[in-house]
Amino acid sequence: ELLLRRSPELISPLVIFPMYCVSLLFIPLVKCAEWIISLISIIFKIKVVQLDSSVTEEEIRTMVEIGEVAGTVEESERKMIHSIFDFGDTIVREVMSPRVEMECISQTASLLDAIALINAHHHSRIPVYKDNIDNIVGILYAKDVLNYVNTDRFSKVTIKDVMHPPMFVPETKLVSELLHEFRKLKTHLAIAVDEYGGTSGLVTIEDILEEIIGEIQDEYDTDEEVLYTAEKNGDYLVDARLSVAELLELLDIEDRALEGDGEYDTVGGYVFSKLGNIPDVGEIITSDSLKIEVLEADKKSVKKLRIHVLTQSDHE
Repeated sequence: ELLLRRSPELISPLVIFPMYCVSLLFIPLVKCAEWIISLISIIFKIKVVQLDSSVTEEEIRTMVEIGEVAGTVEESERKMIHSIFDFGDTIVREVMSPRVEMECISQTASLLDAIALINAHHHSRIPVYKDNIDNIVGILYAKDVLNYVNTDRFSKVTIKDVMHPPMFVPETKLVSELLHEFRKLKTHLAIAVDEYGGTSGLVTIEDILEEIIGEIQDEYDTDEEVLYTAEKNGDYLVDARLSVAELLELLDIEDRALEGDGEYDTVGGYVFSKLGNIPDVGEIITSDSLKIEVLEADKKSVKKLRIHVLTQSDHE
């Protein structure tokens, strides 16, 4: 074994044929043993249990974590493998840009307005609405707008003339299924809608891929937004938009109360769900493992929270 590890290219050809010959010699013995075992099981009515050689998802996760501790698996590789397993259970609502963060344009706006919006936010595709954002009627491509720049038709063409039909998906759709549809339809963006048909958010193929490989930044992106910072006493200051899954991974804990039943995806959503109203600054709520204090909020949403992991002394 030591020789094989040191010089596999040299040793392997020398041992393959002898090992093959030995395996042929043992075939009759193996078959005879199988026949004897089968005969005994029939005579004594013994039920032969076939061992399940398949490996479970949990076993693979454990092996990857052990590999990380041993130094054979990088942290980034461990996160990616875990993300692949989680990918099958992830829904659109968990990865989309929420409604309040969508940059949209009215179908009555001019191409000049569209260029200003494109330059301001560097989006290649912009949802187009009629009357209000709950009535998305199209998707405007930046490349289509630029085709009319410096032409006689620039002032005559409207957004309605050049927009593309939108793709709508329920916010509860599995992202694995949506990725397949994106590839099939050769599109990169969809509008997520809630159970009432209202606009819930916007999801792109980039949002989906980032669930597996992490943040993708282009030349226009600023540094990745920091959603949490650690304090010296072990507490964390977190943005309310931080997902519950990311928080639990960060703290390396399990908390069934915080995980909830799918009614919310973010830590701020948990606070809303727990209190049933917009909290005031200074309010404190607790879950199974955490104490959460509201540090910043306005009339419509929670902005910043302090997270303290409860210890045995806290419970006493």
